[in-house]
Amino acid sequence: MNELQATWTRRRAQTNRGASVTAVSLLAEGRSVTPEALVSATGWSAEQVAAYLENARRTGVEVDDGAIVGLALTLRRTGHRFRVRGNDLYTWCGFDALFLPIMLGEPAEVASTCPVTGAEIRLRVEPDGTVSAATPETVVVGIVGEEVTSCCEAAGPGSAICTQMPLFASRQAGERWLPDHPGVASRSGRGPPGRAGIRRGVLLTPWARTRGS
Repeated sequence: MNELQATWTRRRAQTNRGASVTAVSLLAEGRSVTPEALVSATGWSAEQVAAYLENARRTGVEVDDGAIVGLALTLRRTGHRFRVRGNDLYTWCGFDALFLPIMLGEPAEVASTCPVTGAEIRLRVEPDGTVSAATPETVVVGIVGEEVTSCCEAAGPGSAICTQMPLFASRQAGERWLPDHPGVASRSGRGPPGRAGIRRGVLLTPWARTRGS
């Protein structure tokens, strides 16, 4: 999962990563994250939390009436459904649906739709990032390269970053989508990408990470 880890790190570089992990864990309870909840969970002062929220808002975190409602994991409806801790939530993109179980240390059920074929996609992602079940088995995910994340000041479900990281029913579907999305390159996920692939981004095959593979 090195590509997933690297992309997530780039996306969180502009916010306090520890506080962001805490906020995501609180969101997984199915409720918005108030400043008071962050003060209690982090031990920060109210002023520190206010500064964090202001910076987070600038980088695309969804804040409603002073409370976080979306930070990769979101209470607002998107095309990527994410069930964790018995709560039906959503993610900003297909990439987040794969990485959030690692961050939370908990399994999740994912449901999405291929933007090319319209096929329904379902995954079970384990706490270590292993995809233990996938329908169809040929699912791939788009991941943007550093040249995309470095030029975008904000993430979020409608951002140039997240709109380029959907789940596809197959690599062939992803390849059909690529010409209009030059920030993403393609590979099968079963071998190391070439230098250009690392720079430009990849299409990973999560199925290559299933148990026993």
